[in-house]
Amino acid sequence: EDEFKNDRGKYKLNKLDRGSISYSDSMDYSIMAPDGTKIYPGGTKVKNNWCWRWSKEKVKWGLKNNFIEGYDLENVLYIKKEYDYIAKAMEITKNAKNIIVIGGGFIGVEVAEQLAKFSDKSVSLIEMEKHCLSRAFSAQTTKITDELIEASGVKLYCENIVKRILGENGKVSGIELADGTRLDADVVIASIGYKPNTALAYESGLVINDNNAINCDNYLRTNKKDIFAVGDCSSTKGFITGRTDNIMLASTATAEARILGYNLFSINLIRNFPNTISVF
Repeated sequence: EDEFKNDRGKYKLNKLDRGSISYSDSMDYSIMAPDGTKIYPGGTKVKNNWCWRWSKEKVKWGLKNNFIEGYDLENVLYIKKEYDYIAKAMEITKNAKNIIVIGGGFIGVEVAEQLAKFSDKSVSLIEMEKHCLSRAFSAQTTKITDELIEASGVKLYCENIVKRILGENGKVSGIELADGTRLDADVVIASIGYKPNTALAYESGLVINDNNAINCDNYLRTNKKDIFAVGDCSSTKGFITGRTDNIMLASTATAEARILGYNLFSINLIRNFPNTISVF
């Protein structure tokens, strides 16, 4: 008897050595699991992505989650798109002396730079790449950007990975880097990106691409009649490269929404969305 059937929906239980769950053998293409893991049809073993762990407490999708140890400690904050959450986060940072920001993308850099304006705070920024903003700009540009970030008062730690977030009595106390370095912190802000939550779309039969986004064409149409997708959950392509990406920018989302509105109401202004540029 499969007691987890209702929780998994379309998934089935395979009795392998460690106990695992895989997608139905009837699928003929790879898809992304809700946690971002790429799964192949028939349980094909590709980089161990055929194995899904589970427990009696709840089904745990994926071989392992991508959260940093200590992510659930008090005063570990995230950049959520919720006004009330951000307002609360601002209150928490007001009394903090040592603040660590994880992630040197657009939002992480902006948050760190703004917090460093307060003279009573020590702000550190951790980035795993050689330079901040490396996915948006050239090495020459990002080198200059790093210099400007440090000039603003931010302590920059590039080419570093956070091994775990440290805590005492359930509250954050610092971080440990992969090289063993430990930094004290009253507040840790994680700005390490988002993945679309498209589990419902997949269960509805929509095609999900390798970035876990809903696949759609330049008219924002999905593979299902009369179902469209715009915004952070939908797929996008780079204007210059033509490469499929997941660009979560408000400018992109609103442009998509306007074009979809034109088409739905037969307003013949702009009919399709000719890709986007990931700039901030």
